[in-house]
Amino acid sequence: MQPPLLKQHGGKRERAWQGHPFISGGFRPFFLSASLFAVFAITLWLLNLLGHDVINTRLAPVEWHKHEMLFGYTSAVIAGFLFTAVPNWTGR
Repeated sequence: MQPPLLKQHGGKRERAWQGHPFISGGFRPFFLSASLFAVFAITLWLLNLLGHDVINTRLAPVEWHKHEMLFGYTSAVIAGFLFTAVPNWTGR
C-alpha cells in the first residue's frame, strides 16, 4: 500500500489574532476605504452632473470613468480577493 499523497495536518492553525478586529483581516480596511470613497466619488459626480465644475481634469468624464474602472476598481477587486484568499491558502 502506498502512502497518501496529501498529509493530514490535524486542522491545527497558528495562534489566533490578538489585535483589533478591524485589522484582523487584511481586506477589512480596503472594504471600509472603498465604501468611503464611493460616497465621496458619487458626491463629486452628482455635483459635476448638476453643472458645478468641481474637478478639472485633462480627461473627459467618460475617459476618466474608464480609467478608474480599469485601474482603480479592478486592482481593488484583485487585492481584496488576495487578502481574503491568501490566509486560507497558507493556513494563517
